[in-house]
Amino acid sequence: MLAVPKTSLASIICPVAPFLVPRLLRSPAPRALLTQFSTRSTYATDAKSNSKRTRQPGVKSATRGPKIIKYDASGRSATLPETAPMLVRMQHACTTRNIQAVMDLYPTLLESRSLHVTSKLRIAEAIHTVVRNLPPSSPALKGIFPFLQRMVEDIKSGKLPPDAYAHVHLLGAFKSFQKYEEGFAFWQWLAKQDDTYVSQAVYGAAIELMAYGNIGALSDLEGIYMDGLKRFPGTFAEYHLSPNAIVPNRDQNVAMVDLPIMLLQGICTARIVHGEWKNAYLAFDTALRLKPTQVPIRFFELFMTERPVQEAYTAYLVACRIGIVFKPSHLTGLTKKIRDAMASSSSLNTRMVLLRAIANSLYAYQQSGGTLEGVHIGAFISACETLLPERGPGEVLTGIQAEYRDAIVHMAHDLTSQLLQAGMPPHPRFFTSLIGLAGSQGADKLLHATLKDIRSAKLDLDQVGRRIVMKSAGLLGDFTLLVQYWNRIVTLAENEHQRIADIDWVTFVRACKHLDQVQYCKEQLSHLEITLTTSLTVRLHTILDAPPRQPRPVKLTGLENFASQMKELKAQFSKIVTVVMSGQPLNPRRNPFYMAIDPTQKSLGTIEDMRTIYDEFTIDPHQPPSTSEQNVLATPTGLSLGSLRYLNWVSVVEMMHQASLLEQKQQGPDSFPLNVSFDLCHRNAQNANDRNLPLPLDALRSYIKTLRAPSPIDYHHDTLAHQNFDAQNNATESIPPQFLEANMSLNDGPTTTIPRRSRTPIKKPKHPLGLQEEHAGES
Repeated sequence: MLAVPKTSLASIICPVAPFLVPRLLRSPAPRALLTQFSTRSTYATDAKSNSKRTRQPGVKSATRGPKIIKYDASGRSATLPETAPMLVRMQHACTTRNIQAVMDLYPTLLESRSLHVTSKLRIAEAIHTVVRNLPPSSPALKGIFPFLQRMVEDIKSGKLPPDAYAHVHLLGAFKSFQKYEEGFAFWQWLAKQDDTYVSQAVYGAAIELMAYGNIGALSDLEGIYMDGLKRFPGTFAEYHLSPNAIVPNRDQNVAMVDLPIMLLQGICTARIVHGEWKNAYLAFDTALRLKPTQVPIRFFELFMTERPVQEAYTAYLVACRIGIVFKPSHLTGLTKKIRDAMASSSSLNTRMVLLRAIANSLYAYQQSGGTLEGVHIGAFISACETLLPERGPGEVLTGIQAEYRDAIVHMAHDLTSQLLQAGMPPHPRFFTSLIGLAGSQGADKLLHATLKDIRSAKLDLDQVGRRIVMKSAGLLGDFTLLVQYWNRIVTLAENEHQRIADIDWVTFVRACKHLDQVQYCKEQLSHLEITLTTSLTVRLHTILDAPPRQPRPVKLTGLENFASQMKELKAQFSKIVTVVMSGQPLNPRRNPFYMAIDPTQKSLGTIEDMRTIYDEFTIDPHQPPSTSEQNVLATPTGLSLGSLRYLNWVSVVEMMHQASLLEQKQQGPDSFPLNVSFDLCHRNAQNANDRNLPLPLDALRSYIKTLRAPSPIDYHHDTLAHQNFDAQNNATESIPPQFLEANMSLNDGPTTTIPRRSRTPIKKPKHPLGLQEEHAGES
């Protein structure tokens, strides 16, 4: 029988002031308390002081700071008369993403010719941000697309002044609206105008729109890319964007302000969308070489979204090593991708590796400067549900599975307790994730203890939390708890005059089926029949009549190995707790995070051999060594630019290696679907690496040259100069025989890859990691 942890989570939280924890009774107070809630800038208003403010001699009153003006929902000032400047109201509406106010003010300002270039850019940026962050079914989007079309017509007629960056946002809005043909028509008009209408960034945005809309083949998009390079050559941009270009000084920034990075981003997107991973990685490598600390976040989003979990994970960690702080939704999406890989794995050992990968990603997020939120910790605890084989309703775990269960539940509870004591604000997701874990693992005492903690802490469960309680009640056989929370859902819906959400009905019906309470379920369906749609009724009865689903078998590992993995996991979380408590990252040299999804994965070559080959690629033998006495620049994470460029190059080579193995498997006689299984490939990879890695220097050099040889491009534009890849291909040597053996072993089982996109237009461009942004007001 599972013993409930003695420490109550509610005892850690003060019910009057939940932000107070025992640690805060000690002094000095940690800086984490000041930055815990958000890493983004906020404003402090209504500051008060106990002493009267005295004016110092010689100091003007104007130095006291700007006056804060408040606005209502329509963009009108609450303190200014109706005659206040409309441009001021328009600026505020754009800043707050109040699109309705923007659309109301626009006609008058346009007629008075008051919309200058800056106003146009703000309007376009606001539209793009709102459309990108809301689902297509959102009522807030109603009327925005006609307004977007009107802006385009006003640009064509000359009523709005030209601005290339505004046009980038408008093309992005067409892409987010999934109006590819309309966006393409706007691009065709822009391409015929002068350089006040277009820029390299506009070319890049057009390529992205065409790629997601399946407008033209990849060769057509490559042709537009070359057109953009020739129209906006910058300072030898075509050379610097080539895969084998060399920067003048690896320890310094590239002193060019006109590098067409947005154009490079566009063609990188097109290559990934069309499955051309090799040239996409070369574009990614180029961006990391030219802008090692200022790579647009979209590059990383692409690989995190479009590539398999092994490559997506490393791309995320490369960004964290640079010091890029992702939005919270990016980390949540990556965690979900790893959890999906856990669910498809049939080995407990591999699932533990992936769970540790989630913990490593949380720590890397902190080290990059991000602040963990309750949803991230909850996602980690929820991933713990996937470790053991799926338990049938009412099934009692015994033997070794019970020992595993006890260790997992205690670990999750202890980590939550440590984070609360370290100063992380209590979040309902902490508790709901523990409730979900209790249901999946058959820990009924943990369920009721957690519910008691929620009541003691005076926290309210939201709609998601109530569903989790119903699901756990069904798995634990607690019919009374199910009825209690179902009645709450029904009462809330009646009080708010709303329908019960479909997902609430689905959860309730499944829980009733687990409890063998089909009759009670049918009574509720009959009683609330008027609130059900026909399609939902059919769906619910289908669930009731469906045969029980067979759980996926999971191969258990030995207790010794499991204990070792659990010890490593707790050590990882001790670093996370330390960062939460101190409010600042740890020393990256003493406390690094690993860069592969499996920390035991071996490198292709030794550090010395990789450095030797890197120097061969990045040093011009015909140029004398740099004698500059400039100081070596450091990155936000403490690395020198030279070291960061080298580490990024190594990471890209490793990612290309993974992509190459997956492609070889897909081209073999046994094909496999996308996102099938991770653990078989992982297990075989370990065996192959033990035999063949690291590679000798000559074999390593040959293999890296093979990986980095660009794929030939057949341009469809007759006016374009064809690039000649023969020199690179002729200089490329074949993969060493001993590594071919490793490749065959690595791909004995099913794994994941990205297929070439079909010619059927996709329904919606993928938002980074498949999530809607959590902060829709941000750009």
